[in-house]
Order: sequence, then structure tokens, then C-alpha cells
Amino acid sequence: MSNSHFKRLAFLEKWGSVVVCRHGVVHLRWENVTIRLRIETFQQLASLVNEASPLPAPFSFSDGDLCVATEEFNYRVTIRSVELLLAADAWLAFELLVADAADQLDQLLARDAWDDGPEPVSFDFDLQELMGSHRFSLS
Repeated sequence: MSNSHFKRLAFLEKWGSVVVCRHGVVHLRWENVTIRLRIETFQQLASLVNEASPLPAPFSFSDGDLCVATEEFNYRVTIRSVELLLAADAWLAFELLVADAADQLDQLLARDAWDDGPEPVSFDFDLQELMGSHRFSLS
């Protein structure tokens, strides 16, 4: 496997993407928001989403600073102080994105994908390509 700094875990054109970097940070982009999480925190979030996914509304699951719940006609995902309010179609897309990313992350960690040498010095990567289209500056 390549020794690049970022690995794309999941991507949904309209909604968002999930990438992970060598330093153990998962970058979850949903529409115009990017949330950076430790791998363990992302795995906790994926577990909550997985627990809630087959259930009809209403539901509420939390684990520390993470919560997934229904709120009237919306779904609410809370990650520390950030809340995403999602319509039903967005919730289904979020579930898919997080589940795919969690599966890819598990495979990446099982392979020790970055244990093939030191981090390259070159920063020759296209973050725009990894993250997908974005309406705001990436800086």
C-alpha cells in the first residue's frame, strides 16, 4: 500500500467524505463542516450510528460527548459541541458514509497500512480530490 499521508475511507458525492491521516486523526466532512476526531472517537460514533440504524424513530443513544437521536422530524448527531441536524434522506446517507468508513478503517488498521516506513517528506497530495468538492476554502 502507498505510504501517503491521507487515506480515503468513504465518499458520498452530494454529502461528504471521511479520510484518515497518519497521525490517527479521522476527518469527517459533512456538507460544509469538517470534524476532526481521534480514531477511537470515530469508532465510538460508528458504533452509535450502527446501533441506531435499524431502529425506527424515536431513539437516543449516547456515549460520552457523542449522541445520535431523533428530534421531531429530524435526526440529530452530536459530536462534542457540534450538532448536525439531518433530514431522513441525509440520515440514511450519513449512516452509509459512517458504516463504510468504519469498515475501511478496520481493514486499514488490521493491515498496519502505515507500518511500511517513515512518513514521506513530500506533500504531493490533492486534498481537494480526497475530500471531494467543497464550496469554501480548505485553509
